[in-house]
Amino acid sequence: MRIKSGDFFRYLPQNSKMQHYQFVPIDLCTIMQYLNVDDKLSAMLIHAHRVLGVLEGISRYMPHMDAFENMIVLNEACKSCSIDNIIVDCEEALVAREKNSGLRSALNCYNATKEYDGQALTDELLCNLHRSVMGGITAGWPVGDFRTEPFLMHPNYSTNTEEYNPPIPEFIPSLLEDLNAFAQTTGKADVLVKAALIYYQFETIHPFQSGNGRVGRLLPIAVLMNERILSRPVLSLSDFLYQYNDECLKYFRGIQHFGEYMEWIKFFVQGVITSAENAIDQIVQAYDLRCENKQKLNSYEKAVKNLSVIYDFIEQNPVLSVKEVAKQTGISYNTAAKAVELLVKLKILYKKNEQTRYKLFCYKEYLDIFIN
Repeated sequence: MRIKSGDFFRYLPQNSKMQHYQFVPIDLCTIMQYLNVDDKLSAMLIHAHRVLGVLEGISRYMPHMDAFENMIVLNEACKSCSIDNIIVDCEEALVAREKNSGLRSALNCYNATKEYDGQALTDELLCNLHRSVMGGITAGWPVGDFRTEPFLMHPNYSTNTEEYNPPIPEFIPSLLEDLNAFAQTTGKADVLVKAALIYYQFETIHPFQSGNGRVGRLLPIAVLMNERILSRPVLSLSDFLYQYNDECLKYFRGIQHFGEYMEWIKFFVQGVITSAENAIDQIVQAYDLRCENKQKLNSYEKAVKNLSVIYDFIEQNPVLSVKEVAKQTGISYNTAAKAVELLVKLKILYKKNEQTRYKLFCYKEYLDIFIN
């Protein structure tokens, strides 16, 4: 049975001579009345929850998890920006001496993720996330306020086909009211089905003038943390969505035109499985690398205390200078310089540039685990 997905309406925007379609999605509670989980999706959900359980156990009890989490969140932020054609080098974001608009976009997404503390989905939360994501990079558009003007995907032409444009502003309050109410219901849908539908619905409503993609990609991890499936934001779903962006858009169109919700939900759940398995692998690799390198450092008995402090610092700051090491650890510059020289000799650190005035080093093996 085909599930009704919403309606396309013709309308004439103000100050325009061309008519355009707008798409108004059906409310999520109605969708759930007709959505039947088949055997394939059921098996996928069982697999996904098992992998998420492993990820939660590892991330909750793994020593030194804060540094690993930071790297996962940074990669997620950069990949989320990449989906919006904002190409950011993760290593540059780690240095971030001068914040151009791309770097600021990535760091905004990073900070928005790190600042989220598990609160329920509301209009206030959406607006706060938008302020965090778009602060300092939006010219001419309001930040943290829902749009008051129609948004056209292709404003300079119209067709006779039912082409997607987001709902006009008058529909936004009621659509978000339904979205928030659905997010706060319990027991009516598997949490991953809920996250898939919330992400789709938010992107379809397109409530802000800009930045909807980056805000929307924060919502799945927000749902999982709010529902206590994860206690840390260690699921880099944007990595999967970036790799399969064309497929994602195809599934969105499939919902809008044919009500194909199940295909989208299966795609989303597969993304969760892939992302969770990848995060588990990254955390285990990073911990094994830590143990291996700590063993190397322990053989330098006289310097082991300073080396241990510096090693903890480079996990948090895998692109660094000697001056930063000295300043942030409280170790003298000369001692820090000797320690960094030793770490280079041990092939833990590598020279990133050959500048004499501001020489940078990177923890390459560690970066390679998290950045792809």
